[in-house]
Amino acid sequence: MCCMLRANGIYNTIFFMKGECMMKSYNKLCLSGLLIFSGMLIAMEKPQGPMNAEWFYAQDNPFKVANDLHQERKWCEAEGEYNKKLKEGVGSQYDQDMARLNLAACQMAQRKPSEHWSSFDAVIGIPQEQRLSDDVLIDTKNEKSVLVRTDQVGIGDIVHFMETTHQLKTMHPKWNVTVSVRPFLKNTLSDVIKGYGCELISEKDEQPKTDYITHIMGLFGHLKMDPAATKPDKIVLTAPERAVNVVNEQINSILAQKNKMVLVGFAGEKRPATLIGGRQLPHNNADYGRDIHPNAFQLLLKKHPNVVLMDCGTPISRVPVDEKCNDQYKVIVKEEQAFDTIVALAGIMSTNKKILALAADQGPSNVFARALNKEGQKRMAFIIPNPGEYDMRMEGEGSQYTQMISDCLVLKSKSTEVQNQLAVLEKALEMMTTDK
Repeated sequence: MCCMLRANGIYNTIFFMKGECMMKSYNKLCLSGLLIFSGMLIAMEKPQGPMNAEWFYAQDNPFKVANDLHQERKWCEAEGEYNKKLKEGVGSQYDQDMARLNLAACQMAQRKPSEHWSSFDAVIGIPQEQRLSDDVLIDTKNEKSVLVRTDQVGIGDIVHFMETTHQLKTMHPKWNVTVSVRPFLKNTLSDVIKGYGCELISEKDEQPKTDYITHIMGLFGHLKMDPAATKPDKIVLTAPERAVNVVNEQINSILAQKNKMVLVGFAGEKRPATLIGGRQLPHNNADYGRDIHPNAFQLLLKKHPNVVLMDCGTPISRVPVDEKCNDQYKVIVKEEQAFDTIVALAGIMSTNKKILALAADQGPSNVFARALNKEGQKRMAFIIPNPGEYDMRMEGEGSQYTQMISDCLVLKSKSTEVQNQLAVLEKALEMMTTDK
């Protein structure tokens, strides 16, 4: 006799021989085998996603050579290797889609546009028939509806690449474009999305049925946008009146003191991150990633008594200061909605030259940068504390340059040593306070 057993949508036929003793002896074996098989199926069916470090660092990865070059930030060589292997058609479809994402990252590090970001849509499992294409995008006659997802990427990516939705709506003003965001970001991004003429929903809301679905990073590739084109023409983030008022009070109390200057600080959290394509930052958890050592900020305050640090970090990333510097240290007012006081401070800094900003490359600091106008961005510097570990969005020639997706400065420390980090913080202050 036989029975049909279902595991994760697949039916398996298990045969039993006649006789009670034979059936009992097989029962444990079949059950054990079925549990193992079921576990294998679950592992196989689990979405691997675009932030797959296991894939990126796998020794048997068909794109291992390219990934190693990518890890070492040899962008041009890695680009060539990815292209070579993709032309050879090596690996599975998932391997190739992930390789295209990493190829796109290498091209972005060289400040090039890349259509390969569109592979993000495939990696997150959007069905082929629902994906955008060149034919769809050049069709200006027919009205269409598009859902733009923002899940699975960091806050920095969302705020920086939100301009893609504006670009899409500008190209197709009659299209119905809906943007889906995490619930806590809905109020923060509401004015931006509505200003672009799009609809905004939470990821916990019922997702609308649309003609097409894309991801904000996939859309970046579909539109073949240059990284510099993600800079909005005007400030895209605004804060509620309450946040503006309470932050204004803080700033005015500092600047009312003679010769004082406000330094907005984001030291960053000491935690690893997995980037799009699977590369980790840092890959070795013993290394510094994007966080600035708090001692560097402490020493900066001691050397510059006219500077008051406005700490905008998270509770676990704030800079501890000794009693001698207490009058040089403030913590920004607690937010009531996501990033409202940070955005308010950016709005104030945009029109006040006595406010400067130094930041590690992490989510809150990227929100702050995107809330600054162009003049404000020129008085903000992103610091790379470890010259061996940084995201491709921070790449540029030399040790100091302008970021590709904003007008903020980027400065690299010579090493992770505190004194070198202090030196680069002081260099940033000098550059931003010197009249050009």
